[in-house]
Amino acid sequence: MDSKIHIPRVGLLIETARGYGRDFLRGVMRYERQYGPWCFHLTPGDFKQALPYMSDWKWTGLIARIGDDPELEDAIVSAGIPCVLLDLSQRQRKRGHVLSRYAEVHPDAEQIGKIASEYFQNMQLVHYGFVGLHNRIWSTERRKYFSQFLRKYKKKVSSFYFDEQVAKVLDRRNHQIGDALDEQQYRLAEWLKVLDKPIGIMACDDVVGRYVIEACHIADLNVPEDVAVLGVDDDHFFCNLSHPSLSSIALNAEKGGYQAAQLLGEMMQQCKQKKRRIVVDAVGVKTRQSTDFIAVDDPLVQLAVNVINEKSSAYVTIDEIASDCDVSRRNLEMRFRNSLGKTILEVMSERKLRYAMELLQEKDWSISRIAEAVGYQSVSYFTQVFKKRMRITPSNYRLETKRLEG
Repeated sequence: MDSKIHIPRVGLLIETARGYGRDFLRGVMRYERQYGPWCFHLTPGDFKQALPYMSDWKWTGLIARIGDDPELEDAIVSAGIPCVLLDLSQRQRKRGHVLSRYAEVHPDAEQIGKIASEYFQNMQLVHYGFVGLHNRIWSTERRKYFSQFLRKYKKKVSSFYFDEQVAKVLDRRNHQIGDALDEQQYRLAEWLKVLDKPIGIMACDDVVGRYVIEACHIADLNVPEDVAVLGVDDDHFFCNLSHPSLSSIALNAEKGGYQAAQLLGEMMQQCKQKKRRIVVDAVGVKTRQSTDFIAVDDPLVQLAVNVINEKSSAYVTIDEIASDCDVSRRNLEMRFRNSLGKTILEVMSERKLRYAMELLQEKDWSISRIAEAVGYQSVSYFTQVFKKRMRITPSNYRLETKRLEG
């Protein structure tokens, strides 16, 4: 009787330079810890470097992002092993293409577009734009659904696309700004200049979102007052590397990685390739400085909103804000309702909660210190307000955030 235990050898051609890839791999590893062991071979960089060695590694299964690359496609098909692939191209998804019969993981573009459109609508913006990558289906689909949901509000979306040459640079994930990207960023700056303001710009991902913010600096445009910028992926490194920091739609990549590993496990057991799609959920917007703005026509209300933002870390009353704006409290409250459809107290509370969420994620302060920092004189009242709005206590919000960030 053969007592030798067969341990699956799993190849992972997944980028680790971005948060999405790292979160996805966390999900894969979480499944492996529960149902393994598996032996991993990780190739996080230029996947073509792995081609000469693939036959030597004798993989049992593979999870990979291969891009729109025929050479990598041929290598995957020739390997003849169960595979789960990330973000197939439009060409690869077409009926008749060999990879259209493979399992695939991709983010929910419809959900991403819906979240972005509603988020900008809540900012009271009336002008919208999208910046994407040429010939990348995931970018195209995000633009499609973003525009589709805004059409319900009778709004149009202006678009700018980095061309194929730049898209390939970004596909390599080395983030080096070459001459082609530098030139097109100046074109992006010129495009931004002529758009009606204030405007909300959805970037197809966080890397492109950073380039939009840099283009705004080139064009001498203020972020978020002139241009509010929203990315996708919530890559904490890239979002906080931007100045101002980039707001972004968070994706549950860890869950997607777990489900991909689960499916691969089934296929390896059955020695069979399955055609199945795993959709990665969008979980909401992480607001940072690039969208921390409310667009209003009433200059008095805009002045009051600016005062609220400046004093979000202090205990301040409506009377004090009215005094700073040189207007009566009654007049200010009435103009808030007319302009924003909400009370000044609601706007103040929303701003304080956003600041509290930032502190809970970035500082190791006690809950009482955070409550005091955002202008609440009572910890219990702060906890009550936070839980009512967020449906989770401040302590549990901090724990959940740290868990998702790994």
